[in-house]
Amino acid sequence: MHPGAGGTASSGHIGLASRLAIVAHGRAAALLVAFGGGAILACDLVDPTLDPREFAASEHAIGKASWLFHLGVGAIFVAALLLLVRLRGPAATRDGTWRGTRRALATGLVGIVGLVAFPTDPGWEVVSVAGRLH
Repeated sequence: MHPGAGGTASSGHIGLASRLAIVAHGRAAALLVAFGGGAILACDLVDPTLDPREFAASEHAIGKASWLFHLGVGAIFVAALLLLVRLRGPAATRDGTWRGTRRALATGLVGIVGLVAFPTDPGWEVVSVAGRLH
């Protein structure tokens, strides 16, 4: 057995899947969403040239605050992954109760990847393929 792949309580080792489940069932997802949302909102403080009444938040991905925007989006991505892990257990899959929620989270994860992979065009003129996909 791989050293990090599993283990028993008597051996003192906790596997990676067990550690991930412990983190997923804690407050980490909520804290990551709060941090990610705060980071995206803070982009307006770092780059005040983009008026939030006129420009979408994703415009920060191509400005001076791009590092902060991507940090916030990454935190929200990890939070959604943790929520998927939380809804992965046998109790959640036995009767299909959370099937729609898991699908919605997976769709949201694809959307976040698309948000980062296809940045928007600056301003209101969408001319590039990436801007259209965004």
